[in-house]
Amino acid sequence: CLTSLASAQSNRAALIIGIGNYQNATLAPPLLGVPADIESAKSIAKAMGIPDKNVTVIIDQQATKKNLINAFKKISEFGANGGRVFIYFSGHGSRDYDPQKKQCYEGLHTYDHELITNEEIAVATQKLKDNVDKTIVLFDACHAGGVLKTALQTRSAGGGSTSTLTPKFVTKGSL
Repeated sequence: CLTSLASAQSNRAALIIGIGNYQNATLAPPLLGVPADIESAKSIAKAMGIPDKNVTVIIDQQATKKNLINAFKKISEFGANGGRVFIYFSGHGSRDYDPQKKQCYEGLHTYDHELITNEEIAVATQKLKDNVDKTIVLFDACHAGGVLKTALQTRSAGGGSTSTLTPKFVTKGSL
């Protein structure tokens, strides 16, 4: 029984990324909660039955665009035969407008002030859909509203039938 449990856990992996201190604090202010987020993510990985040896933690200076793209690709190789993968990111995010595509894109802000777009993440993790049984991805990142200063209007930014922004989640006190 222990042998089958060990083999089942060998196809489970976690990638935990935390960037609380960026290369230039003027461009990206420090995030003081990131160390606690990393510990919480480790607890989630443990609860998923992911062995410590299959947990990759990338923090601050290690979290360059090149390193993160490679880490996304590497974790996509795990999980053959119905495995499980957990990906967690705590840090700054961004949203911007691509005038050539005439659309917004979102992404994760790396330590070296590069942006990994949602499209780049999708390409780097493409094999996950074929390899794993379950994937949990949690991105705890703000998305800057700078794109709203342009003429672009989206449904959530007043381009729809109403000009009032509605939160996705509300507390009991705000009802």
